[in-house]
Amino acid sequence: NANGLQDPDEPGIDNVTVSLLNASQNIIAATVTQNGGQYVFNDMAAGIYSLNFQSPDDCIPTCILNGFPGQNSNMDENGNTVLYNFIGGDSIDSIDAGFVAYGSISGMVWEDKNADGTLNVAEKGMAQKRVFLKGITTCGENIDIEMLTAPDGSYLFDKIKPGSYDLHFEINPT
Repeated sequence: NANGLQDPDEPGIDNVTVSLLNASQNIIAATVTQNGGQYVFNDMAAGIYSLNFQSPDDCIPTCILNGFPGQNSNMDENGNTVLYNFIGGDSIDSIDAGFVAYGSISGMVWEDKNADGTLNVAEKGMAQKRVFLKGITTCGENIDIEMLTAPDGSYLFDKIKPGSYDLHFEINPT
């Protein structure tokens, strides 16, 4: 549901690459999640570290939320966490990463010659018409994108974050 929390019906994801970075942001170790999204870095010396989570195919990081240790996603939109001061012998098991599948919004702009609301064989798509996608993601990010329809009248907004959106069309009769 892209709310930044791992809800009971949201399983962990296997095969996500997790990199351990030192304070200079150099990768010093990497592992892959398994057994429902679990990962571990053993025998770490005391120091300042951060993590980077590589997004699975067709997914993006979900919202960052604070205040829900062990349940919330801790990475930014690039998969990076903040720096953590690790004291040797510590065990930190609450640095989590939530991902959500992105979507797409597509359609066709055409001249509806018989005004029946259906694209019929005799009706053609309208090229170079402006289509606007406006809304807000579940993380609170405002979205305002515009594009022109393709020569066949089609449009596609790809890799769209979950949220609530409206489409607007600027159509000048030909």
